[in-house]
Amino acid sequence: MHDTRHTHASLLIKAGVPITRVATRLGHANPSITLSTYTHFLQDRKKVASDKWGEILQNASI
Repeated sequence: MHDTRHTHASLLIKAGVPITRVATRLGHANPSITLSTYTHFLQDRKKVASDKWGEILQNASI
């Protein structure tokens, strides 16, 4: 059962579901619990955010 729960949370995070929503689904009292458990799944989100910011700057009319 734990593996199913972990897979569920991992897939939601990978899909971009906000960590607060995942924490609620898992029944965590605080999203920091979820963050500390699933931090390794958020590493690739840093690159996504960086790439998006680069697109924003390139498309900005300054």
